[in-house]
Amino acid sequence: MVIDMFFKREKRKIPSFAARLDNLKKLGIENKSEGAGKTRVFRAPCAAVLEDRGAEPPAILACGILAGEEIGVLWSAGYQMFFATPSGQKIPALAPQLEALHEFKEDLKEGLDEQSFYNEGLGTTTALHMYDRLEDRDSTAPKKPWEIATEL
Repeated sequence: MVIDMFFKREKRKIPSFAARLDNLKKLGIENKSEGAGKTRVFRAPCAAVLEDRGAEPPAILACGILAGEEIGVLWSAGYQMFFATPSGQKIPALAPQLEALHEFKEDLKEGLDEQSFYNEGLGTTTALHMYDRLEDRDSTAPKKPWEIATEL
C-alpha cells in the first residue's frame, strides 16, 4: 500500500564502537586501546576510559583529569572540589580544569551519540561526595556521640 510508506518511521542507526571513536576523533579526542574491550580517550588535560558494550552505548568507566598515567575523577569534599586518583592522590580542582572537563564531557557525549541532560549542561557534576558531616555514614556501625567524645 502506498499509504503505509508515508507513515513508516526510519529505524535509528546505532553506530558501532569504532564509528563512535571516529566521531570522537573528529572532535579532537584521541584514543588508545587498553585491551579487554576498553579504550582510553583523551584531550589534554582530560581523559576517560570507555568500555565497548556492543549494540548498547559504551560505558564511561572513569572521566577526569590526567595525573601522570592515572585519571583523577572529580570528588566533592563539601568545602572544595578535588581530583582523586586510584592511587589515593588528591589534587585540588582549579577553575580552568573544571571548564576543560565540562567541555570534554559534553564533546564526549556528542561524539558517542549519547543524550546530554539539562543538569549536566549547566556545569560540571560529580558522582563522588564526601562531606564532613557524613563521615562514617556508609559504614556498617557508625560511631555514637559518646564514643567520639572518649577518643578526644
